[in-house]
This record gives sequence, C-alpha cells and structure tokens, in this order.
Amino acid sequence: AAAATGALPVRRIITTAVASRRSARGRLALRGCLSSLDARDLHGFAYQMILASYSESFLEQHEARVPQWIEAIAEANTCEGLGAIVKETLATEAEEHPRHTLRLAEAIRAQGAVEAGLVISGSEDSFSTIESAAELAAAAEWEHVIVEGAAHAVPLEQSSAWRKVVRTFLDS
Repeated sequence: AAAATGALPVRRIITTAVASRRSARGRLALRGCLSSLDARDLHGFAYQMILASYSESFLEQHEARVPQWIEAIAEANTCEGLGAIVKETLATEAEEHPRHTLRLAEAIRAQGAVEAGLVISGSEDSFSTIESAAELAAAAEWEHVIVEGAAHAVPLEQSSAWRKVVRTFLDS
C-alpha cells in the first residue's frame, strides 16, 4: 500500500500467495473461519485455516504435528484480533475497495515508483489461484513464478524453492 502512494521509496516488491481475487473456495473458507471466530472457537478456526492453507502432501507429512500448531494458534491469538483480520480481508474483496489488490497494483504501476515486482504463487493454492496471481502480475507488469507442490503457505511448505525464487529475483 505504501508503494501505491509513492510516499516511500520501494525498489522491488515481492508478494507471495497474493492474487487479484480470491477463489470461491478461498472466500468460503474465510467465511467459515469467521463463523468459527464468531462462535469463539479458536481451535475450529485454526483447523480450517490449516486445511485451507497447506497442500495435501504437506499435511500428510506433518499431520502428527497439527494438534500442536492448533494449540499454539489458540494460545497466541484472540477471536477479536483474528476476526478483525478476516473481516478486513473479506472487505478488500470488493473491487471498488481502495486496498483491493488490483487497485494497489494499478496504482503502483501508475506511480512508476517500483523498479520491479514479483508475484509468487503455490501450484495448489485454493485461496489465491495461479490464474488470479497471473492477473495481478499482469496488472502491475511484474513477473509471476509458480512454486510447485505448495498451497497458500509457500514459504513454509517449499522454503528452499521459495528462497531460491526470491534470491534470483533480488539478484537480477
């Protein structure tokens, strides 16, 4: 958002798991998460987010650790705090919203303040699909790279591949 105003000097931007619009699955997952928070169910919220954010292969590999993650999320957060984040995320879905990702990308491009940008997406992301991430990259005139085998949590699922993409972009 700061780059869209031109107020701060930004040479390069890298976004991960951000797209022009969320998929129906992503919108419904967020509404389900919000419903859990409204019911004051942090554990249910955490399970829903983990299911929506990680690929099947990652969940298979780490299934035994998920209950610890759920407890950590529940202990470190409040329903009010997470609810505010989810509500803001859903509010920015409206294309006329000033912080809608396409509006920000267009503003950043119009400002000419950013030398280069990169949109990274996971091949299995159900929140931010590859097509929607490509649309965002095109709107901003940035590069788009797909990391295979990752869902929404690309840096956690495919950390080596993600770091390689980031380093290659920053070194170019």
